[in-house]
Amino acid sequence: MKKNLSKKTLLCAVLAAGTLLVAGTACSTVRDAREAQKPENRLHGERTVDFSELGFEDGAVISLEEFEAIALDANPQIFQARQAVVSAQLAVKDIRADYMPTLDASASYTQETHNTRKTGQSLHSDGTNGIGLSLDLLIWDFGKTDAKYEQAVANLIAAEKDLLSAENLVRYNVRTAYYELLRNVELNTVSEQSVEQYREHLAQMLAYHDAGKGTRYDCTKAEVDYNTALLENISTANNVKTARADLNLAIGLAESPDYRLGGSAVGTFPEDVDSLMKLAREREPGLAALVAQEKAASAYVDQTIAELYPTIGLNFSATLEGEDLDMPKIWNLLGAGTLAQNVFNGGRNERAIEDAVSKLRIARSKVAAYEQNLYAELCKAVLTLSRAKKQYEVALLSERAAKDNFDIVTERFNVGKASSLDRTDAQVSLTEARASRVSAEYDYREAVSAIAYLVATPPTEKDELGG
Repeated sequence: MKKNLSKKTLLCAVLAAGTLLVAGTACSTVRDAREAQKPENRLHGERTVDFSELGFEDGAVISLEEFEAIALDANPQIFQARQAVVSAQLAVKDIRADYMPTLDASASYTQETHNTRKTGQSLHSDGTNGIGLSLDLLIWDFGKTDAKYEQAVANLIAAEKDLLSAENLVRYNVRTAYYELLRNVELNTVSEQSVEQYREHLAQMLAYHDAGKGTRYDCTKAEVDYNTALLENISTANNVKTARADLNLAIGLAESPDYRLGGSAVGTFPEDVDSLMKLAREREPGLAALVAQEKAASAYVDQTIAELYPTIGLNFSATLEGEDLDMPKIWNLLGAGTLAQNVFNGGRNERAIEDAVSKLRIARSKVAAYEQNLYAELCKAVLTLSRAKKQYEVALLSERAAKDNFDIVTERFNVGKASSLDRTDAQVSLTEARASRVSAEYDYREAVSAIAYLVATPPTEKDELGG
């Protein structure tokens, strides 16, 4: 009896040791998974980041480059793309594991009760111990696993390029929102200046009227102009708040922190579509991702062709069973080579090859379509940049002319040679000219940003607006 107990104890120890060995190899992975499940361990991008976590104080001056860095850390789109890369890396490791042997172990103990006669005195109990070990190894499968591995690597490259695409898009969205906020801040400043000028003009008209030099109509018109300017200022102030909310969204915030806009390094691009297209072919990650997917599709063709051939493997197993493992009643050793070959499956393999070729052609077509669309977008962007540059030059001249005209009309009005209507028209023209100059400047900035997005490259040439 003691001997049986010792065997049971030994067998239990073997089972426990094996279980601990397997569990130990996965211990850190399980621990990390459990930590990831805890809500308090959510990373930036898994949750909305608080502005206070980013190291900026209220009222901080933040540059465009700093906004971009915040977005790359906090924007959920970037986080999702990074996790897609992690999944693709794990898929590569899974395929690589197919080249390695698979080892399985088992241990068992069975207790059975037997009656050899009808009498109860014949009752006896037997215990049986068992230990087993098996090993499987792939020897050669005519390139099936190689093709799967090539697909996994190509998919990993595509995921990495998708991450770069997400970063490129987020940068573009941040730049666009940043310039829109600057545009609206400056337009609001123009509006505030206009309100102040109309307020001064209203006070002047009221003073003239009190002195008996002006008409009641001039006062009423000045009051209407002033209140119209106030109404426009409400709109421009609201536009600033809306643009700030858009920038907060672009960088990955769900709050309205108190920050000020800093400067930015702004350049431009040559207005040569072909040279820009060459740069895009080298740098644009969306195109590179499609090229990687084309390689994955080609590797899938290799895999389907390899499915026509057999798979050669090696299997080894050993089992020991008996009441005493030192002298087992039953022991088996098995070593075998395996060759598996499908003989007939209704032509499925051939159709799989044809389908893989079709998918390869589709993948190539997507690359061509992307290139064509990219070239067309570059053409439009270059034309927009050229027009925006000229528009800015014209807007500068118009602003100077409107300012000169306003000064002249104001002087004439002060000496009674121009009417209140003339002065109002001059003021409106100056306000519109200033607003046009602001809009033209940021149209140019956004045109440069659009090209930077299309070629996935920051501008390097000197900004022609003096930036």
